Amino acid sequence: MPRTYTTPLVKITYTGFLQPLTTVEVSPDTLQFPTGADGAFQLPVVPGPGICGFNYGSSAGINEAAYMPKLLTLSVDANWCNSPGYGFSVVGASLTALDLPNMQIIAGQQNGGLTIFNCTALTTLNLPKLTALQSLNGSAGINVNGAAISELNLPALTHCVIFGMGAAINVANCPNLTTISAPNLTYATGLMGAISAVSGNGNIANVTLGTIGKTKMMAAVTLSMQKLTQASVDNTLALLASLDGNNGTILFGPSQSVNLSGGTSATPTSTADTANTSGVATAGGTATFTLAAAGFVPPLQAGDLVTIAGVTPGGYNGTFTVTSAADATHFAVANGTTGAITVQGTVKRTRNKTEAYYYKQLIAVRGATVTTN
Repeated sequence: MPRTYTTPLVKITYTGFLQPLTTVEVSPDTLQFPTGADGAFQLPVVPGPGICGFNYGSSAGINEAAYMPKLLTLSVDANWCNSPGYGFSVVGASLTALDLPNMQIIAGQQNGGLTIFNCTALTTLNLPKLTALQSLNGSAGINVNGAAISELNLPALTHCVIFGMGAAINVANCPNLTTISAPNLTYATGLMGAISAVSGNGNIANVTLGTIGKTKMMAAVTLSMQKLTQASVDNTLALLASLDGNNGTILFGPSQSVNLSGGTSATPTSTADTANTSGVATAGGTATFTLAAAGFVPPLQAGDLVTIAGVTPGGYNGTFTVTSAADATHFAVANGTTGAITVQGTVKRTRNKTEAYYYKQLIAVRGATVTTN
């Protein structure tokens, strides 16, 4: 039967052995985090029960080492956790499940927010309401190093802010991990980046970091040597490209980097979509083309570049700017020759504003380092 350890307002339920345990202290019923210099990182008051740190299995001595592998499941029903050291830390346990069903904010002022280290049996990690992670001088906002989880789901997370040498989200030595999902991520920043998931992983395929229009700031993104899907690569590049300094966003540009290379990760969406075309030149130096096969998804837009090859007469080989696109299969290009086009040619789209390779180029032009397969 699970045992229960209850402090005022906080209920901790577990199986196995929960000692020795660094003191769990209950604090006042509300907590306000420090406000950033410009107010950007102000976090909301979280009412209700909370704890001043939870630290299991650090380095207290021989007796602790004997108990560390014997904690099997753990559930902590608290709204927040704030500590001058580690926020919430479990190290070296034989945990199979960690449940923080109502935890909204975790802050570790010196050693990181949520730390799960060397819990190699952990398959279930439940963080449904976690909204914010903060560390003033820690290694990571959330650090999962050595676990058997297949998914890292952070559905409510909006702020992950590290004012120190660390990544906002760090994942290492989790060979079963295939999915990282944080769709509501608004601010993710640390001196070592927004996310680092490299060593000892290798099977990460599905990644969602925020949403265009909602995400305002993202530091460096490192997801190298993985198995990222086409959607994960394309959507990550599109998200970072949307951080252009407008609409409340902080520019993702100089001194930043994104690395999605290595492993079997997909390349950004192709730069060489082609379709057979036929067209009729019109007076005034504009040629209108009709696609025989709708090879462009999404449709071309004014300002896109196309290469028109193999069309005669009149020198249509070359790169042209699209002046307009009536629909998915018709577009016009500026061109200095009039007269009828009598031979079908091939149109290759070399840039489109909605495609990942364009975003890759755009981010690089803004001064960031972009590395993909």
